[in-house]
Amino acid sequence: KYVVSFFSIVSYALNIVTIVLLSNFNISIQMLKLVSTLLFVIRPVLQNIYVRKKYRINLKEGDKKYVIEQKWDALAQHIASVIHSNTDVVVLTLFRSLAEVSIYSVYVIVINGIKKITTMFYDSISSGFGDMIARKEVKKLGEIFNIAESVFFTFIAIIFSCTVLLITPFVSVYANGITDTDYIQPIFGYLIVIAELFSTLRFPYSSITLASGHYKQTRNGAIVECVTNIVISVILVAQFGLIGVAIGTMVAMFIRTCEFIYHSGKYVLNRKITVPIKKIVVLVLEMIIVVLLSNVLPFCANDNYIHWAINAFEVLVLSCAICLPINIILYRNDFRQLKTLFGRVFKRRESPKKERGNQ
Repeated sequence: KYVVSFFSIVSYALNIVTIVLLSNFNISIQMLKLVSTLLFVIRPVLQNIYVRKKYRINLKEGDKKYVIEQKWDALAQHIASVIHSNTDVVVLTLFRSLAEVSIYSVYVIVINGIKKITTMFYDSISSGFGDMIARKEVKKLGEIFNIAESVFFTFIAIIFSCTVLLITPFVSVYANGITDTDYIQPIFGYLIVIAELFSTLRFPYSSITLASGHYKQTRNGAIVECVTNIVISVILVAQFGLIGVAIGTMVAMFIRTCEFIYHSGKYVLNRKITVPIKKIVVLVLEMIIVVLLSNVLPFCANDNYIHWAINAFEVLVLSCAICLPINIILYRNDFRQLKTLFGRVFKRRESPKKERGNQ
């Protein structure tokens, strides 16, 4: 996991630096996108080199008769996911103006950034699930999953409380001086953040479901998500524009997340569905409290990035002050076990050092 994450960071960093440098030479947008796309080829190349040197895999010795189970179900899910992810832009392009596509793209820049942060955070705390499932360590899996779930929900409560309050102010600064269209769309901003929240909530449940190899069982859910997004977006886009496609995305993601919560609880974790529902209710209430209390904060005028950053810091402090104490109290057993796990890890690391010191 950490190797893949490292190569991803390197490729994204190179991409950003290259775009910034090339933009100063007034090259065409087509050439800029071409160079940007080619840079991402570096990641699979580096991964291939690492795997070949680290594991020395000989493909000629592989079992020619080996068949990957459920590969077509996994492919169907991937295709449905790609279509779902691009539905909004396609629908807006076909039925609305390019100005609205531009507005949508600006808001999605923020959403994609949040998605990368939450994905990397959850990947860092869930890297042992596949091994525990393979070893059939059901009890241990349940205990570690509860800890990861509580920690992750605490994290996204803080992140999304900040995002729902700061996304439109950020766009207003980002689009400052642009007069050809109105980029300030607060309702759309709220809806697209809620849609992404539904998508992010599924991470613990989708990861453990797919790690268990349940691609066939959840294939239809991916198709339903895709079709729901297309149908609702097409129906609502003519009258509501950006808000219409946001509603379509939000409903589709909600349905898919509910499926993963139900499926993982019944067929993988063997626990009651009320457990995650209670945690989601707590998360929503925390976000509402943060949004309401933010009205008393002494915000600066949101007219530049420095002032926006100051306001963002105030919101972050408020969000942490609300979410952390509540979750530590409500999930005290999970956080206590987390502290114990960290203690064991540090002891293991200290033991070899002491042994070397005594030699």
